[in-house]
Amino acid sequence: MRRRIFAKIFFISVILIIIFSLAAYLLAKPILLPIINKELHKVFKESSVSGFRLTRDFMEFQGIEIKGSASYDFKIKEARIYYSLNSIVDKKIEKVLLNEISVKINIGKDGLLGLYPFPGVASGGSGKFSIAKFEATNINLDLTKEGIKIKGKVSLGWDIPANAIDYVKLNITSLATSLFQAEGITLNAIQDQDEGEFYIKTINYNKLKIGDVVGKTCLKGNILAISPMLVSLFGGNVKGEFNISLDQDMNYNLRLNSQGLDIKRLVNEMEFNEKFDMTGRLDGEFSLSGKGQDIKDIKGYFSTDANGGMLVIKDKTFLENVAKQSNQSLDIIVESFRNYNYNNGIIRLGMENRNFTMGMSLDGKSGKRSLTVVLHDFNRREKP
Repeated sequence: MRRRIFAKIFFISVILIIIFSLAAYLLAKPILLPIINKELHKVFKESSVSGFRLTRDFMEFQGIEIKGSASYDFKIKEARIYYSLNSIVDKKIEKVLLNEISVKINIGKDGLLGLYPFPGVASGGSGKFSIAKFEATNINLDLTKEGIKIKGKVSLGWDIPANAIDYVKLNITSLATSLFQAEGITLNAIQDQDEGEFYIKTINYNKLKIGDVVGKTCLKGNILAISPMLVSLFGGNVKGEFNISLDQDMNYNLRLNSQGLDIKRLVNEMEFNEKFDMTGRLDGEFSLSGKGQDIKDIKGYFSTDANGGMLVIKDKTFLENVAKQSNQSLDIIVESFRNYNYNNGIIRLGMENRNFTMGMSLDGKSGKRSLTVVLHDFNRREKP
């Protein structure tokens, strides 16, 4: 008899728990949604959340919109906060996931006022929760920052306590800076794995066009490395490596080794043939380092192959400057660079006081020739 009574009590208790749970779930949205919007307005004045869902494992916010005048516009399909009983007791959020995001950002010199630094959850302290993982998937990005314009799709994961990126996936349709433009960039990199993929369909620098750049990626901490990086250029081959810090500084280094570059193709594709013609092939090394859009250093050393080549300078203004610097008549200078055949040559590249320098030393049967070209304010930023 007592067992039957206890069984009935237990059965009724289970039913009541289910009823109260359903009631709490159904009432959660109309009660909590206004509170959620109110709290969000305290951080972002132009913001709204249209939906809310609560489960045993996560809390989900739907239809999130955040705006900041003309600076930024976020639309997030869903944002989930994952937790467990143990994580709640330890004041930890297991993971924050954002999915299906549309992002339009215009970052000026003063940054994103009202958005960055992001109002984060503290890593410690009384009453504060910490976040272990952050992930954002399927981000449609439209970013403008001081002369840089990026459009494409991004997904990434971030280990917050370690302050390291877990993975990054890029599919950039267009990238434009004051120095170059690129299209069709794909990149996949996972922390502590060196088998990621990298590809660029086209790069345009001034009149130079480069296509089909391929490489392998590796992510160590916040350093993204691409090595080896391979490309066919001017009838020759280029192999190198590139690394960049994925932080606010964006420090980067590029090293390239080239073999068999056709000088004639370089002159033609850069459309220098109105100023000079040159034949021969080059082997050598090139390195570049910088921070963000600022180039800190350029170094290059190239030598011609054993077959030598020919140099003809057509630019009269350039020849007049050479004549003045060498204190020789213009006729002598013009004649010395008329169909000049060289046996060997060396080209050096460098950067000094924001000026790009190229020095050329040639040696042939008719004597030696030396030229120096300086591009002033080479690192000056211009609007793309």
